[in-house]
Amino acid sequence: MLRLPNVIMVFIFLAAVIAVSCFSVKAMTPEEFGRQSGLQKKMECAESVIDKIYHGKGTVVYGRLIAAPDAAVEAVSRVLVNQDGYFACNVYWGRTLCFYRHGYEPVRIQVAENGPRFLDAGNIAFTKLPAEKTFSVEGRVVLDESLRQEKISVTLGLAMPPQVFWDDGNECGARTYRQVAAKTISNGDIFRFDGLSPVKYQLEIRTGKSFVKRIFFNNTGRVKEFTAAGDNDNAFEDNDDDFGAKPKLRRKPLKVVVLPAVTLSAAPIVRFSLQVSKVTDIIYAQASEDNSVPPVFEPEIRTFERLCNGETTIPVASRMEIHSNNVKFWRNHELYLETNEKNHIVPEFRFGVNYFYDFGRTTFEEARQKVNTEFMKKSRAPKIYSYRVGKEVMTAKVEEFKREVSLEDGHAYYFEYPFGKIYFLMKTDFVTSK
Repeated sequence: MLRLPNVIMVFIFLAAVIAVSCFSVKAMTPEEFGRQSGLQKKMECAESVIDKIYHGKGTVVYGRLIAAPDAAVEAVSRVLVNQDGYFACNVYWGRTLCFYRHGYEPVRIQVAENGPRFLDAGNIAFTKLPAEKTFSVEGRVVLDESLRQEKISVTLGLAMPPQVFWDDGNECGARTYRQVAAKTISNGDIFRFDGLSPVKYQLEIRTGKSFVKRIFFNNTGRVKEFTAAGDNDNAFEDNDDDFGAKPKLRRKPLKVVVLPAVTLSAAPIVRFSLQVSKVTDIIYAQASEDNSVPPVFEPEIRTFERLCNGETTIPVASRMEIHSNNVKFWRNHELYLETNEKNHIVPEFRFGVNYFYDFGRTTFEEARQKVNTEFMKKSRAPKIYSYRVGKEVMTAKVEEFKREVSLEDGHAYYFEYPFGKIYFLMKTDFVTSK
């Protein structure tokens, strides 16, 4: 007959066996995972990318995220996670696949150089961080005189994790940003957020009439500020732990990150006059880059006003597009009006190489008359200029067409996207000063 202590030991042993059988996960082959997750075709596509684009220097990483019981925040990552938590993607050798949740330990899957063809990450659970392992951020916002009565919105979000693929992109549909907290303050107030994870975060600070400022930071106190609305957070880091710093230069974590004071200034309202070339459905395989013939413009000149705070877009053209693989889709082409560190408005067209020509302060009609065959040929003729570096004389070519231009009051611009056959004239008049 078993004594009471022995009975207790037996129950403890059985409980341990049950616990291990419930929570241990058997490694799955790629084929088994593909069938169970429904991602078999995606895994085949990932292999194709590794072979044809990465030249074999990549690993297919697959696994499943297990939702934390008390976390409603979805994971932020460069890759798409389906509704059941499954993911599969091609990771370039030497990169790290990351998943973030606010207030939780970050998940990082390192793919080594000369890594395996497949890597089973298994079932991944997020670990809640104790308060002593989190950090806080605080800062102060000051408004220009014209904005003193405005309320200030301060939004905190998880920023995009570091690079995963061969290029600096992310999968379509991936959640690369997630808002986690927000506050409304007044001029001169101090804001503070607590309970942050040791990853990169993004602050968005604005009023209804100001430029939008974005500040990226982490728990070591490294800070990058941008006023533009684009993907600027990609430009300065490969390792989100310390924004790409070499290991010997990485800073120690801080308990509280105190940001420099942020000043918001009023964003201008700009009146745009826009005349677009005749836009037709396009087959990209047949697109021409012959730039010597001026475009045929539509007779309509559209006029509208926009607050240019760094997040503005203006519609240019809509059409059906057919790519070389015979895929058809409707695309709305928009001009993104971003802002640089000097609060200058910088237009950008994101679907390919594009060029701008600044006619200076002029009327719309005068600029329209200048867009002729002679202008199209002459403006592209490269000019040679010389400059001196020490004792050596250097030469360089410069073209009057520019890849980037800052919009100025009263100026007229010619824009072209030759591969997509989109051209337009644009005049800008600042209704309110910058």
